[in-house]
Amino acid sequence: MDRSFPNSHSLLLRKFSQIISLDSDDIDCIENYFELRTFQKNHTLVDYGHKTKYLYFINHGYIRLIRNLENKEITRYIAGPNSFLTAFPSFLYEKSSEEKLLSITKVELLRITYKDLREFSKRKISYSQILNRLYEETIVQMEERATFHLTRTASERYSDLYLQFPGYFDSIPDKILASYLGMEPETFSKIKASRKKSGGID
Repeated sequence: MDRSFPNSHSLLLRKFSQIISLDSDDIDCIENYFELRTFQKNHTLVDYGHKTKYLYFINHGYIRLIRNLENKEITRYIAGPNSFLTAFPSFLYEKSSEEKLLSITKVELLRITYKDLREFSKRKISYSQILNRLYEETIVQMEERATFHLTRTASERYSDLYLQFPGYFDSIPDKILASYLGMEPETFSKIKASRKKSGGID
């Protein structure tokens, strides 16, 4: 098929086309269901105690998923371009969220409500297959990050994150990266300085 997708939905359409072949009707359907929105830095997309309205696909920018543990906000997950994110338990089960979703930078997003997502998945069996595959990928990635924190030293976590997502270090404040890596800002700064001094990464 023609890969010259419309700009606002191009990343999402390419992602879907990796799973199934899309025709012009599929493209129109996806464009109709996924709404384009832009938000500034530090915009709250999901707040504690509120039901999550949308599943987000990120075109540009970065979002973090936050948990409040013992009155301290911890960055549980960071998502960037070409990925999905929401407070999944709240979104899927339509209950109050125990998590917060906050834009780290200005973001351009495609979003869909739970009701529309269900309608979309019922239009074709292949659409349901797409969503199941993407849910699995996103949730597995989030769980892998949680395990990753338990099995690596602070220095190893820093190195692995840099090698996997170097763009994070250009766009995301050190304090947020430190929280994501499960370390104090001072520890993050020491590792960063040591790497620069030794001529290593970053």
